[in-house]
Amino acid sequence: RCISVAASALLQMEEVPVAGLLGYLLERKREGYWIAGLDQLCSADALPLASTEFPADGKVVLLCGDEYRGIPVPLLSVCDAILGPPHRGNSRALQQHIFAGLAVWEYAKQRIVRDGGASVAE
Repeated sequence: RCISVAASALLQMEEVPVAGLLGYLLERKREGYWIAGLDQLCSADALPLASTEFPADGKVVLLCGDEYRGIPVPLLSVCDAILGPPHRGNSRALQQHIFAGLAVWEYAKQRIVRDGGASVAE
């Protein structure tokens, strides 16, 4: 028997309105969260997603930049790291929602390996 389960039932995710982002990020930072900006436009300063080690405690906020304008400067200054998507050359053809999915997968994969193969939801 097959059952469909929404990702929101497995992983804690929260969408924050743009107007409240700075306050939200500052509050998460005070709570000890590591804030990673996902931005294709900062590729010169960005760490490669594939070689990024997420914190072992799992306290991570992923901030997605706009596909055309990136992450606004006031929000960039709050980030602990800026992560860049995998790409070759000058092409930035990866859509932001795909990049976000890759980042969530990399985070989940590291948790699975760290926990010895246990489910991320456990």
